[in-house]
Amino acid sequence: ENEAKKIILSSDGSTDQPKISWLLSFPNSGTSYTSKLVKIVTGYKTASNYFGAEHGRNVSGFSTPVFPVSTQGPFWTDPNDDRFQTPSRGYVLTKSHCGARCASCKPDDYIENHHLFLKDCLKTEYIMRNGNGGVTKMKGHYDKKLVSRAVHLIRDPF
Repeated sequence: ENEAKKIILSSDGSTDQPKISWLLSFPNSGTSYTSKLVKIVTGYKTASNYFGAEHGRNVSGFSTPVFPVSTQGPFWTDPNDDRFQTPSRGYVLTKSHCGARCASCKPDDYIENHHLFLKDCLKTEYIMRNGNGGVTKMKGHYDKKLVSRAVHLIRDPF
């Protein structure tokens, strides 16, 4: 919560930088593809809550946070790619699955309240330097005040 307070500049919630717009979907429904298309069409960088093949690392090999004061994420998917601009206002499209779901679970296993859903939406995985000079995969979360919008991607599974 303190991380977001450092970003907020006025009582009306306006900031000197963009806000997060989640791109939400079930895993493997096309969020990475959609994020890449948006990046190519707009010319602006996108972000993700997750370390993975599409999640970029800086030249030192570590995850690069969208907001320097929010070190646990979200993270740029392409921090070293100069073909795309860093948004200075508006929104940063940010991939989140709000918790993975199992394909073999009963419907009752999917039921959760809005607090648990939000908590899962804010979870991150990232790479940082450990005490031995190597790299470590970390888990974290960021403040919900950084998020302003959401896009829900729905794909026909058949």
